[in-house]
Amino acid sequence: REASTPFAYPTGVRVLLVEDNDVNREIAGAILNTLGCQTDFAHDGAQAVDAARSGAYDLILMDCQMPVMDGFAASRQIRLEERQSGRPAVPIVALTANALAGDREHCLAAGMNDYLAKPINRAQLSAALTRNVTLSVGQAKSGEADPGVAHAGPRRSERRAALVFDSRVVESLPMVADGSKPEFADRVLDMFNESAGRLLTDIEQAAGKGDAAILQRAAHTLKSSSATVGALALSDQARQLEALLRA
Repeated sequence: REASTPFAYPTGVRVLLVEDNDVNREIAGAILNTLGCQTDFAHDGAQAVDAARSGAYDLILMDCQMPVMDGFAASRQIRLEERQSGRPAVPIVALTANALAGDREHCLAAGMNDYLAKPINRAQLSAALTRNVTLSVGQAKSGEADPGVAHAGPRRSERRAALVFDSRVVESLPMVADGSKPEFADRVLDMFNESAGRLLTDIEQAAGKGDAAILQRAAHTLKSSSATVGALALSDQARQLEALLRA
């Protein structure tokens, strides 16, 4: 069904993907490639601000929770510099592992145009490109983000939360499912194993020190990357830990 989705945007769209998590960045970048996009990467908000000054991008996909400068601060800075320099405003789509009340409004208030909840899939990215690249920012209405699209990922994840690992998540990635890059699944899972090990160590050390800020950030990142590869039980545990810390 996803493969037959009609694209209402031109191929060769240049996208800046701002994501600090290696696993999420690898998967989202590969999906964007299958959609015909030219993708550049930034690892934090400060790098995104620097890259956006070129005015070369048709769309920015902006993670919200990042070190150095988060996505909200980066979006506000990009909008400020666009106004000061007279550059056209590039559409910014928020990427967040949260689906909590007020998060979407927070994204829009920071100057973002749209909102997608992780884990991100091909259909969501294609829909976001169609909504935002074919319209100028002046034509787009900032409140038009489809709540069904924004929250589709977490709802599917919650329905399968009893599974420890759902191999269908990685197997459904376009480059794996169509057989063009069968080794991609192994590479992504190896990256996940390495990053999850670091995050679990961070969680253990932060818990021992009583450092709630680091603990919450590590739980947030683990929640997102676990869901992205289908480690649903681990993602649910991290989600519960983050929710308790936020409360």
